[in-house]
Amino acid sequence: MKPHYSHFGEDVLLDFVFKDQDNGFYVDVGAYHPVLFSNTKLLYDRGWKGINIDPNIKSIEIFKEIRPRDINLNIAVSDQEGELDYYKFLEIDEAGGGSGNSLSEEVKNKYESQGLTAQVSRVEVKQLTTIFDKYLHNKTIDLLNVDVEGFDLRVLKSNDWNRYKPRIIAIEIWINEIDFDNLFGNSIYQYLLSLGYKAFSCLLDTWFFYDTAYPLFQRKETTNQKILESFISKMRPKK
Repeated sequence: MKPHYSHFGEDVLLDFVFKDQDNGFYVDVGAYHPVLFSNTKLLYDRGWKGINIDPNIKSIEIFKEIRPRDINLNIAVSDQEGELDYYKFLEIDEAGGGSGNSLSEEVKNKYESQGLTAQVSRVEVKQLTTIFDKYLHNKTIDLLNVDVEGFDLRVLKSNDWNRYKPRIIAIEIWINEIDFDNLFGNSIYQYLLSLGYKAFSCLLDTWFFYDTAYPLFQRKETTNQKILESFISKMRPKK
């Protein structure tokens, strides 16, 4: 059996989606760890490479050791550049790896209401477009993975979608923030739909979207894909 590393099997799904592609490129925002809970480790082992981004210096130091083929950046991502407060919760992750760390004041307040204490530091913030301008060099982004604890939509809005359009997006949408009877009521879902993406799967808190222009999904539809498309079309608000 092939090993997997992600939290809920996300990398198994991505390994299947990209089963015919051994030399892809990913961008992992909120990368956390090069092995533990990683959605990109399995792809890296197959020969892929990419950009890992995390505001936690300890995480990036580990990435530099274990993922030397990747570009590893110790910064945060948002729709406005500059500096922001970064909230670290050692009670969640004693090693300081960052599984619960966030730029979101709302997330900080939620954890503090549960009795946790935040360590606060200032971190450099860049837009995705700025990062892509510097590092992509005309590469196609096969996978954009985003998991930044409440700042995910701001990460998406920091990209110039006319210039940089990933083929597949895996993004965290907390299960308590999406209504399966009203998918279009979720801001991330609606935003990606407006950019020409469609959802094709979800695993608990991780949702997967594909660019409708991506030829991987131009092939003959499977029965499951037809069922999903039919369900989504029924949920779309009528004009």
